[in-house]
Amino acid sequence: MTIPQPDRIDKHKRSLPCKLTDKELREEGQRHADMRVTIRNTRAELATVSKEYRDRLKELVAEADQLAIVLSTGEENRPIDCEERVWLQLKRAETIRLDNGKVVEQRDLTPQECQARIEDKLDQVEGDGADPKLVALAERIEALPLDEQVVVREAIRQQVEGDKAGRKPAAPGKPKKKGKG
Repeated sequence: MTIPQPDRIDKHKRSLPCKLTDKELREEGQRHADMRVTIRNTRAELATVSKEYRDRLKELVAEADQLAIVLSTGEENRPIDCEERVWLQLKRAETIRLDNGKVVEQRDLTPQECQARIEDKLDQVEGDGADPKLVALAERIEALPLDEQVVVREAIRQQVEGDKAGRKPAAPGKPKKKGKG
């Protein structure tokens, strides 16, 4: 049986396996090593760029979350001029907004705040022409531990207020009498 002639012959290139020479193998080995270095460098770049984008994305999400809160509440925190009012006798303070006069905070004074405020008052007493006995008393009080200073100064304050109101102060060490129950 004879094989018939093809009706048509088309020539083209096709990728087929071929044995490499030693020189070609060395060149391909070098290309491979260069490619691995490029891959490693590209991965390092990707990690850096990725981190920058992740960080930027976190910032954007936080900002969007804050805007969502503003939109849902209809409020936004802004710097507002305020005034703090302090009552040493009550050991209380309150903060007032000066733009609308509303109370934004009421709180107890800390022992340190009480101490600092009392020291301010003593500084006024210890000014020029102050009674040397009062200055000496203030110095002795300042030598006490902080908690004892607060107690002593409160007792002095109560005594002074009692004198101003015309009441007879309680004797030291004796409790004040309570009303009949």
